Amino acid sequence: MAPLPPSPSPSLPPAALSIYELARLNCRERLLVPPIQWAGRHVELLQFSFEEPCPAPDQKSLAFLSQDISMPKPFPLLVVPFYFNRRLVSTLPCLAFHVRGDNPVRGPVAAYIDRVHMEKLRMDYAWARQPRRPSSPSRALCKFRARRLKPPVPHRDPYVVAMLMAVAVNQRNALPQKRSEDCLDPSSTFLAQVLLTDGNDKEDIHLFSTDIASSFLDKIDHPSLRPPPSVTPTIVVRHTLVPYRPLKTFRKRLLLLLLPTLRDYDCEAIEPPPTKSQRDIPCSGQKDIDNEGDLF
Repeated sequence: MAPLPPSPSPSLPPAALSIYELARLNCRERLLVPPIQWAGRHVELLQFSFEEPCPAPDQKSLAFLSQDISMPKPFPLLVVPFYFNRRLVSTLPCLAFHVRGDNPVRGPVAAYIDRVHMEKLRMDYAWARQPRRPSSPSRALCKFRARRLKPPVPHRDPYVVAMLMAVAVNQRNALPQKRSEDCLDPSSTFLAQVLLTDGNDKEDIHLFSTDIASSFLDKIDHPSLRPPPSVTPTIVVRHTLVPYRPLKTFRKRLLLLLLPTLRDYDCEAIEPPPTKSQRDIPCSGQKDIDNEGDLF
């Protein structure tokens, strides 16, 4: 029989421990759950930290030619795959943006979701286990679950962290195999970005961005292994407020934030996935998974 792995030391910081060690140290908490169930504890143990919101750079500091645009129309929700232990374990409903053409950048540049839809996903999950013949106690339990899933600070949402992680993982997975094996050292980073609209904010769209190291993604791919000592202890999530107005420049201002090297692209650089891929894609936000314990 193989020897059991040593117990994790509680004196070590969370960044120095593997995912499974974190779960064992906090065995009284349900940590291995789908992303829609993530709470502030997941953000803390994964060592993510949200900065306070700050305004986007002044329009005068952005060099571009203005162009008439209209606000985006409603669109079908797609999904970004969420991988854990090198397996697809969940799908996160959102609109994923990719760079068009033959540019070497692959995978999603950013993902978009609306807060109303995010709350609906939580409600759907909370009510999914209601018995066929609901009763007052079962309905009360579902409402309690829904309240527990709602983050106390809306703009420090754990689901945004899951989306950022999913974007970074998909960026790395989209790299050519030789480059991903030979050219990515643990300090290599991936710029993950999430756009969020909030019905309570009619003035700005919220852009969350962070640089996620390849060593952190290794920690997600290999949850039983500790990360190298060089791993940055905290992953800082930047929160930028991008004004909708003036509408005629909104699209280009947003593109310059999503693609800092926009000079290498044309004005049509970013697009959603082709329409044909929107068919037959579930929008429930969760796949049917045999063993939820494999999720973090």
